[in-house]
This record gives sequence, C-alpha cells and structure tokens, in this order.
Amino acid sequence: MTTTHSAGPLPHLDAPLLDDRDLRERVTSLIGPAYRRALWPILLDRAGFQLPILYPVDGLPVHPDEERTERIVATLAKAVAHHEVGSLAFALERPGRAFLGETDRVLARYLAAACHRRAIPLRALLLVHDEGVRVVAETEYTASIR
Repeated sequence: MTTTHSAGPLPHLDAPLLDDRDLRERVTSLIGPAYRRALWPILLDRAGFQLPILYPVDGLPVHPDEERTERIVATLAKAVAHHEVGSLAFALERPGRAFLGETDRVLARYLAAACHRRAIPLRALLLVHDEGVRVVAETEYTASIR
C-alpha cells in the first residue's frame, strides 16, 4: 500500500464528486503537489462516489508507450468488472509546470482511446504538477497531431 504525502486530513469519501472542482479538490487532498512521475487511477461509482481504492502506477516512461498504456487500462478493466464502477478518472502526477506538454497529451490520448475501446467512461484527466492540480480539458489532448 502506498502512503500519500498529503499534510492535511484525508477527505471524506462519503461525498460524491459531482463536478470538476470536487474532483480537483479530492486529488489535491490525496496526492498534493507532484514529486514523482506516476499515474493515479480514480474509480468512481455511478453516483460519483470514489471507491476506496487508490494506488499509483509507478515507473511511467517519459515517452508514453501505447502498448503499456493499453495493459494498464486492461488491468483496470478487471477492477471495473468486479466493482460497481460508473467511471474512471486519471491523475497524472509529474514534476513540472501546469503546462501540458506533448508527452502528456500523447499519454492522455492513449488513456482515452484505451478506455473507449473497453467502454469504460472516462470522467476526467487531471494533471498533478509542482504547484497543484488542474483538470485537463479534452480539447487539450484530442487536438490534431502536427
């Protein structure tokens, strides 16, 4: 089990995450500012309540690998099948600024595509950076590749 480095009290898991602000605040309280490169899957039930399962996927390559991303989502699909999961969110933790770089966009596209192929609703993608957490708009990673 991984322990987070959040200094504040743990948020109440009995409150639903109804909008992006709720989700951003939850991720901020659980993960805090970035200090490593990791992907945090967040499983939500159909009413928006976070399931009490939170673990990082460590060892993400700097340059996203579509096959590895596919395997991560395939593993999560098994959890989705065995729990009452309504949607999935991902928080990408990585040191740096809030700017979404090309490698971040590629990883986001791979995650979204893998969820789509498995009919897993993707609730949101968030970026955990040096100064906090921000929600990544779908238009930021679905824009055409140059």
